[in-house]
Amino acid sequence: AASPPAPAGRAAEDAPEGHEVWRLVKWQTGKVGNRATIQVGAGTPFPMQCTEFKAGSKEEAMRIMRIVCLRIVAGNMAKQEAMTLRDELIAKSAIAAAAPRPNTRRGVSSASGATKAAAK
Repeated sequence: AASPPAPAGRAAEDAPEGHEVWRLVKWQTGKVGNRATIQVGAGTPFPMQCTEFKAGSKEEAMRIMRIVCLRIVAGNMAKQEAMTLRDELIAKSAIAAAAPRPNTRRGVSSASGATKAAAK
């Protein structure tokens, strides 16, 4: 049976509530940007991050890193495989984020632009 569709604005895939990865994925803020980070791995733990800029939002960056962390913990995924998975998830997220939205910073719809011009 197919899974029910995710609610609007929610990602279809995420780690189960209460799973240890919710504790392992951390949010960091800094001068070079905000990012979700993990330090996990079989043998020698390795660091990995997903920036808010690349993912499109803090929530999406955290979700991406939870999925990566979940796969690392479950299957002892190597660092290169984990980085590939992260990049694939970012690319999927970027495609969704690239969909045109009204009133974005890149431009305004003609209706709102005309309203603003008339208001001056």
